[in-house]
Amino acid sequence: EEMKNVAKPATIERQDKAWLGHLLPLQNLRADKLSPLSFQRQILNPIYHKQHYANLLYVTRLTLHIVKFAKACHLIDNNPLDGIFDLPMVKKAKKKAMENSQHRPTLPHDNIQKHLKNVVKDFYLKGNLRRQYLLEISLRTILRPGEVVKLKISDLNIDKHLIKVMQPKSKEVFY
Repeated sequence: EEMKNVAKPATIERQDKAWLGHLLPLQNLRADKLSPLSFQRQILNPIYHKQHYANLLYVTRLTLHIVKFAKACHLIDNNPLDGIFDLPMVKKAKKKAMENSQHRPTLPHDNIQKHLKNVVKDFYLKGNLRRQYLLEISLRTILRPGEVVKLKISDLNIDKHLIKVMQPKSKEVFY
């Protein structure tokens, strides 16, 4: 409840999903009776065996955050999950999550103009007209592809040369 005052709705929704999907078995357990090994057995093992390593790390961080909050509010005397990130399973999950994360390489910085022209040229030769327009708008406005795709005619203000764009995560509007 305390987080609702400071966190964005998307964060709250993700925390609620983590709680309902993974942490529900902890609701009747006293925080001071929790231990890293019991947490691993009850919560982390099922997530690890499904190979959802990023979820495992998120649930671990969220639970640690909750326990630290309980300690800060003097609801418990010490943090029972203090060494949770030292567990071998959590270390393996962190390593595997890093391996599974995909990073898209950027265009080479030397001769970027030449490379970008080649990309646009290939796109115009192989892409359909709608995709060409979407690329053109994206390049000229520096909008993300998802933001360009969601544009409507009503978002364009030709007189003032403005485009109304809604950010996907925060749902805030900017021009």
